[in-house]
Amino acid sequence: MAYTPNWEPLADALKRIMAIGVAEDEAKLDLCRAVADRKINIQVRIAATGRSWGGWSFSGAQVRVPTHLNPDDFDWVRSCPLGPWWIGTKVLWGWEKQPIDLIQLSTADVRGVLCEPGARVSPDILPPTVGRVSGKAAVPDKPTARKSTTSYGAKARGVTEAINQLWPSGIPPGLSAKERNKQVEDWLAVKGYSQPTNLERAIQRALREPSE
Repeated sequence: MAYTPNWEPLADALKRIMAIGVAEDEAKLDLCRAVADRKINIQVRIAATGRSWGGWSFSGAQVRVPTHLNPDDFDWVRSCPLGPWWIGTKVLWGWEKQPIDLIQLSTADVRGVLCEPGARVSPDILPPTVGRVSGKAAVPDKPTARKSTTSYGAKARGVTEAINQLWPSGIPPGLSAKERNKQVEDWLAVKGYSQPTNLERAIQRALREPSE
């Protein structure tokens, strides 16, 4: 039996999903959804043209995966994104946008999330605006399968959860407050949470709270 590596390039992950009978366009979209929602662990390599650490690989909390991912964001043949991603570590430097020349996905995660029977990505985990950018079917504002929470405490918890899910390693330094608020608003809508009357104030309060 041939050895199966722990990591596989994006192109190989696509082939693996298509091998079980999934159409190419659907497989690409599912991969985008799962990676953006961090259902699949990734490892990226900084291109030699990067300002620093060219050729180094980073994974986990060292990579800020964009919350909006579409098939057009990738070169599927070369297994890399077309634009730079935020890469950083507290030990070596802060956060910098770096060109990526290789994305590898956890082979076990690809199998478990997208290849096992009954494990297809659900619309519940569709990241905000996927589909809107490409002009295809829009994401429902409030999935009917999830009830909205109404109390202020629940709304505040929803904002805190949105921030933790969207930016598990911290909000990118270059992200404007307007774009940050919009991403939180979209996340709350997709997840079915009621939004605070003053979203900006709720976000500021959540950011001041100590992390658990």
